[in-house]
Amino acid sequence: MSQENLEVVRRIYEASNRGVPALPELTDPDFEWIPDERHTLTQGPIRGREDVQRYFEDLIESLHPQVELEELFDRGDQVMAFVRIRGRGDASAVELNVQTAHLWTLRHGKAVRGKVYADRDRALEAAGLEE
Repeated sequence: MSQENLEVVRRIYEASNRGVPALPELTDPDFEWIPDERHTLTQGPIRGREDVQRYFEDLIESLHPQVELEELFDRGDQVMAFVRIRGRGDASAVELNVQTAHLWTLRHGKAVRGKVYADRDRALEAAGLEE
């Protein structure tokens, strides 16, 4: 199942780069997205595929982000992704270029949860992958 989970995560990022924020065939209806603690647009987790989709549609519309998948770590029912996100704010024209980590939890071939970590070392620790 691990290889399948890696492929699901890869496909989610590929879809995101095409402007498709959530694919029903790749995410559970109760999918939960947890932005990192620095994110000021939300208070806590975003729950439900439709709400998560709206959240990402707003981000895509305002930042036009491109996500570069740098590295994947297989943890069975979890996948850690190191990513670089680049974009430009429509209103501010400020360039975005950040490295972050996303910890995905998958069940039955679908993502059920995604959590963002601003600090990659904290992400590795949370996933039990610390060096």
